[in-house]
Amino acid sequence: MTITLVPAFAVHSTHKAVPLNRGSAGSRTAARIPAVVALPVLAMVAMGAFFGSAQTALSSFSASFATSEIAGLLYAVMGLSSAAAALSVAYWPQRFTPAARWLVSSALMTVLALLLLVPGSLGGMIAVLLVLGLPVGP
Repeated sequence: MTITLVPAFAVHSTHKAVPLNRGSAGSRTAARIPAVVALPVLAMVAMGAFFGSAQTALSSFSASFATSEIAGLLYAVMGLSSAAAALSVAYWPQRFTPAARWLVSSALMTVLALLLLVPGSLGGMIAVLLVLGLPVGP
């Protein structure tokens, strides 16, 4: 899919719909990344760090009980509660804006990730993952 879709996207003519604005020719100011771009990029990096560290923690945890292959099943538990939370967003009040949801969810993910250090059994880890998945969905 990557081999076919990335080149198709790269050569697609929709780039002509966006005007090119490079400023004046004599301008020597350093190019700055606008906050409207930097903030989502930083958020994506943080999400990648969250999911990568969760996967690493689960692989290490599951290796102490059986083999590290069950880490994927444990990871799926977080996906279950995440999907349920994502579906519930349709019933949330509209005054709880997407930006507010993003901030609250990211703060909860940061705090709740510390729970990954607590469990000593598979049942405990499953409970932690069910709770940890709740702020991921919205």
